Amino acid sequence: TLLVDFPVTALPRPIMDDYVLVYGDLDAGELREVMDYARAMDCSVVSIGPYNLGADHNVLDAGVDEWLGWIRAARTVVTSFFHGVVFSIKFHREALAVQRSSKHYKIRQLVTDLALVEEPFRTGSSPRNLTTMLWIRNSDESRDAIARARREAVLFLEGALSPLKER
Repeated sequence: TLLVDFPVTALPRPIMDDYVLVYGDLDAGELREVMDYARAMDCSVVSIGPYNLGADHNVLDAGVDEWLGWIRAARTVVTSFFHGVVFSIKFHREALAVQRSSKHYKIRQLVTDLALVEEPFRTGSSPRNLTTMLWIRNSDESRDAIARARREAVLFLEGALSPLKER
């Protein structure tokens, strides 16, 4: 997924500005925390994919380009899906990863491999510590690590596929 370059100018522009994008299933407490965060940032909450009660806008049937456009233009992406984190990174958006046991190891490995900065998510209005949610922030170091990993992967694929071209 990180190898593909998407022409950003070709992606559709969402109908809203200044929004927090939710991509995935959040429980009521998690969604409440995200809504509090969005309100504090004076942002709307847009949910793409699964319906999230309480979101200002739900997009249930987005195609690939529209889905990418929503992620690219979001202020923050809140996701329980690996690819939500990956595309947040590609488009230099902060991600709030909602950790699920089925995806946690993949997201943790990605964070480690790409030298991403992570920290627990806490809001001032929350009496509880949401250990299931983790900020993943892009930095210059992580962008360099992504570029390096991408170059290495392209070189590997070119070498692996070159015998096929010689046939």
